[in-house]
Amino acid sequence: MRRVVVALVLAALSLSCHRGFGERDVPIPALAPDVFVRLERTPCYGWCPSYVVTVHRDGRVDYEGRAWVKEIGQRAATLPRETFAKVEAFLTTNRFWELEDAYLRAGATDCPTVIVSAARAGASPKTVRHYTGDGDAPTRLVDVEDGLDALLGTERWIGTSEERDRLRRDARPLEMECPEPTLAPDVVARLDREAGDLGPDPAYTVTVFEDGRIRYDGRGNVCTVGRREARASPRQMKDLQRLFETSAFWHLDNAYLADRITCRPWVVVSWRRNGRTKTVRHYEGDEEAPVRLVDLERRLDELLETERWVGTEPEREALLKR
Repeated sequence: MRRVVVALVLAALSLSCHRGFGERDVPIPALAPDVFVRLERTPCYGWCPSYVVTVHRDGRVDYEGRAWVKEIGQRAATLPRETFAKVEAFLTTNRFWELEDAYLRAGATDCPTVIVSAARAGASPKTVRHYTGDGDAPTRLVDVEDGLDALLGTERWIGTSEERDRLRRDARPLEMECPEPTLAPDVVARLDREAGDLGPDPAYTVTVFEDGRIRYDGRGNVCTVGRREARASPRQMKDLQRLFETSAFWHLDNAYLADRITCRPWVVVSWRRNGRTKTVRHYEGDEEAPVRLVDLERRLDELLETERWVGTEPEREALLKR
């Protein structure tokens, strides 16, 4: 049910996101006169840390954690005086004052926005709004954002990447997200691809039966949605068996579900041979999954010719632009 809701929300949002942001979508924050630096990271459709940290001229640091951070709520600290000079020099070195005020082109959807504001003597405060899906934003802007995190020590509140990984795993058990399919008695093999929570990944299932029937069910982000059927040749059936055997499928783990990278697609592969059945569930954010598993998934698509229904990458991209 959760995936259905997410899919509906993303479908609605993608229509507006592909048009790009307007100025009103990312408002300029109102700064108090004593603000020296302010860094804000907004939520995304995933597990992006969302928070605001504000540094005042008297050294006060105000932090507000909003989502997917170790510390939710408000915290306070003091910035050492020597760090002020480091921050000012850092902004000047990275030519912050020369940046445009907004980089809001939506080249990719559902990404977070980073808003950096800073003030210097004798000049009006400057705010740069950066939608991180804008591929035209300069690299030095990302350097400014990440560098301010380091200089202001936000990791003490948002947590390390390992700590945030634990937050995600506790909040969304991957075992529940990817249940093992139930196979009919006459199924020989099955390939199931499920879209991630973000990008337009193709979602479909291809099932091969003992009699050579191939059944395709397209769910989303594919050229053909719905059910189609085809028939595998005797040669394809033999190649299918050989593919699983040469991939040492029986020796793979049953699941590769480490959530190192969030919002990635799922691939579930099942095979039945001589009364023995095995299913391998693979979350593509698990960087430790063996290369031979990824190769098996790709070669199954090629052998079963799923591209005739799923479409080529250019064809799927064209669908998104309609």
